[in-house]
Amino acid sequence: MRALFNIIKKHKYKIFITTFILVLENILFLILPLLIGYAIDGVIAKNFFPLWTMIFFYAMGLIMSTIRRMIDTRTYSHIHLDMAESIMYDDEYDEDERHKQLSRVEMTADIIVTLNNEIPMFVQASIQIIGTFIILSRFSFSYFIAMTLVCVLATIVCAFSTKSIYHLNRKLNNNYEGYIDSITKNKNKSFSKYFHLMNERKIHLSDLEARIYGGLLFAVLGLLVFVLVSESTKPNVSAGDIFSVMSYVLKFQADISFLPYLYQKIIGTKEIVNRIDED
Repeated sequence: MRALFNIIKKHKYKIFITTFILVLENILFLILPLLIGYAIDGVIAKNFFPLWTMIFFYAMGLIMSTIRRMIDTRTYSHIHLDMAESIMYDDEYDEDERHKQLSRVEMTADIIVTLNNEIPMFVQASIQIIGTFIILSRFSFSYFIAMTLVCVLATIVCAFSTKSIYHLNRKLNNNYEGYIDSITKNKNKSFSKYFHLMNERKIHLSDLEARIYGGLLFAVLGLLVFVLVSESTKPNVSAGDIFSVMSYVLKFQADISFLPYLYQKIIGTKEIVNRIDED
């Protein structure tokens, strides 16, 4: 569907606003572990100003997050309607391709879910990872090097998996079109066949994601142990510093371990867009 990007362009100002709030929200939440560390040291020293600062930034992050979610729902529901209408009113689909038309209307829901959920999560993970690099390098440049090695590993693994993810999603969507065709033409045997094949494709995608996830988590475990030992053996290290550093490492773990799922969803969405564009 070549109109996809035109539809997004039509709503570009709304998308810009929600993206801007998303970035601002994540910057506010990014500095929270650092502020919590300062608050811990401040409370121990009977200085409560860092605590109030932490509460203020946390409240601002919650406000931004609430506002963005309200705007997101309105923005992407309008985009979804435009996309579905552009397919339903497309005269290029003849009667024999009715199942394709119906299945691709349903597939637009996956595109919207990616735009509304996965893309913000990807932006969030990227901001958090970059911010963690910057903040932890303040404590030790060796942490920066260690995280870089984990990110390089994640990039290589995802790059080598791209073709497999794309082709598995293509087979899944082919089966989905056959599944819709069997429903519209009341073909019970075909229905069971395509349903079974769809489940197989989903299992293969899930297995691939799980393998990537497991490999990254082992790498992150090494990072976690390295940082914990290094930080704990520093002379005159404060409780707040240890808390802040370990919080950022755990945040890094959560963000990078979520990337295989997000990457798979984005590649799957790309296949749907290409599929619709082909007609």
